[in-house]
Amino acid sequence: MKYFGIDDLWASLRCVWGDQKSLFEKEFAQYIGAKFAIGTSYGRTALYLGLRAIDVREKEVIIPAFICTVVRHAVIAAGGIPRFVDVDLGNFNFKIDDLRRKITQRTKALILVHYFGRVAGNLDEVIQVARGSSIAVVEDCAHSLGAEYNGEKIGTLGDVGTFSLTKNTINFGGGMLVTNNDLIYENARTILKNEKISRKKRLADFPIVIAYGLEQIADKALFETVKSDLFKQLIRKLPNLLLEIRKFVIGGMKQALILTGVRHRGVEHSTGCFNGGSETTIYSQGIHMQPIIASVGRTQLRKIEHLSLRRKKICDQLSKLRNYHFGNLDGFTGKDVYTHVVLRFPREDIFQVIEECKNAGILLKATWPTHQKLWDDQVTETVKTIEREILTWNVNPDLTDEKVRRFIEIVSGCANGGAFLQENTKSRSVSGKNLSQDSTLEPLNP
Repeated sequence: MKYFGIDDLWASLRCVWGDQKSLFEKEFAQYIGAKFAIGTSYGRTALYLGLRAIDVREKEVIIPAFICTVVRHAVIAAGGIPRFVDVDLGNFNFKIDDLRRKITQRTKALILVHYFGRVAGNLDEVIQVARGSSIAVVEDCAHSLGAEYNGEKIGTLGDVGTFSLTKNTINFGGGMLVTNNDLIYENARTILKNEKISRKKRLADFPIVIAYGLEQIADKALFETVKSDLFKQLIRKLPNLLLEIRKFVIGGMKQALILTGVRHRGVEHSTGCFNGGSETTIYSQGIHMQPIIASVGRTQLRKIEHLSLRRKKICDQLSKLRNYHFGNLDGFTGKDVYTHVVLRFPREDIFQVIEECKNAGILLKATWPTHQKLWDDQVTETVKTIEREILTWNVNPDLTDEKVRRFIEIVSGCANGGAFLQENTKSRSVSGKNLSQDSTLEPLNP
């Protein structure tokens, strides 16, 4: 079963008939185990919609200091006031003492993030603190679709769960909001109904959606499987090229819509975005899910369990690395989905690892949000450490055994490879021998 294959291409054509969005929402809610599900244009707009449905206007929303910039944008777009709380280096989630200090009478909600395909290690404590202060819990499950805790899918543990359809699947954008709360659901439905969208607006959205989808396919499904170095060079440049095209289209369409009288109902928000502002204009494209997103999403949803199993097999190999840096607290009884491998290195080795992976045709990226603009109140000592010493690798389920072995060789062969162990000794992590001398790796074939 391919990460993105002929079945997904067929699904992209299937979108022209039937109410794909309603079907997808029903299937998604059933898969997650939630009472309601609402499809949106992106994961960030699902978060925005959830915050609007809770009504955080002029109220404080607590978010982790280590967080993607679009989360802050969603809070501001929904009319809320973001408040950063420091995170624990062992699992990147809230430091409970700092969380308690930051809660005020104006705090309306907090956003609990399940990072990198892993269930938040301290979610019981966070939810307990929130319930004790009558604060709504919004689960950001962008990286972790399909993960479970105590037999329940994440996204159903708080008041609202929000998902991206492009992190551990490939789609042309898309997000999903789930909830078991009737009032929140009705509020969200009302907001969507009032977010009027004309045929001109839908036509304006369509090329942006297609460009985003092509970027996803090039960056995830193709790069790690193409053999030719020449094609790898072209594919490496394609996502950035598509991003520039998308930004140009967004700008042009926005002006065209203004000229034709189609007005944007959203809230103006921050422009401090790393990628030239495309994040800050996303709400001007609307929050409604396109039919093509719903149609491809239905096909990808059926693959989730298979893709997660494949990723786990890959991560089981990589967890033997001493650099392996990410886990949940002891006594964890959940199921992760392993969308990313998180590795920690001495600062002097970071650039060596990136360069050697690049030479081997392996796409390794700096850990977000450290490649983005950070706000002053977001920069804690923990975030600085993450910026200096943490790298992440997006686990492509189509990776070959050979590619995984090569990655292990590069990481193990660093001058100081394995010198650092994670500071939080309570976290679940695995350390082991240098695998450059280990030829007993288990086969990855399912």
